[in-house]
Amino acid sequence: MNDDSQNKAAITLSQPTFYQLNAGSWCAVATLPDITETLEEVSLIEKKKRHRDQQRLGTRQLLKALLNSLHIKDELVETSFPYRLKKSGAFVCFSHSGNQVAVAISHHQPIGLDVEAQNISWQVAKRYYHPNEIAKLSKLDDYFKQAISRLLWQIKESLIKIEQFTLAQGLGQDYSALILPIQNALLKKQTTFKLPINLPKNKSYEVRIILKHHLAVIF
Repeated sequence: MNDDSQNKAAITLSQPTFYQLNAGSWCAVATLPDITETLEEVSLIEKKKRHRDQQRLGTRQLLKALLNSLHIKDELVETSFPYRLKKSGAFVCFSHSGNQVAVAISHHQPIGLDVEAQNISWQVAKRYYHPNEIAKLSKLDDYFKQAISRLLWQIKESLIKIEQFTLAQGLGQDYSALILPIQNALLKKQTTFKLPINLPKNKSYEVRIILKHHLAVIF
């Protein structure tokens, strides 16, 4: 890998799980080791820095594990967005939240994913979401309002990575057309559905929801 993680000690990822999304796209998710006890005497600022470093190292290590599982020998190029693999040119995307790390690769087109360890509060949703989204979410019962608010956030984050929006710009997009498909996916326990919005160059995308890992992928 062409990054400074080569110079750091490897960490042990727990329960790495690999998923094939389609013929040329995959994702993986894993859990970082708990370093809380080793940071008891460290300042809060230093704790946050070390945790961010661990998350970054964990995502790169998970990418290496995913490539190994696919028998692919390649290197990450992260000099510009979206990230690519050096030899194949495949698109790469990372995400991390708390002690979870995730990675996705696609040989077809830019790919986005988001792992989210925490729920999205209704106050946060009302602050960032489009009024049309808030209007539709307000009509749902508490379970669906919370569950869909979280998944909508994850899908927005994934689309931000694909379209290279700023965070505020991406979260404020009107993706209210996603709310019903997400609700149907939850009701039917369906994991994959077509993205019901148009992206640049009319590329066709799908959404994969992996609830047990708090993961959403746009591929």
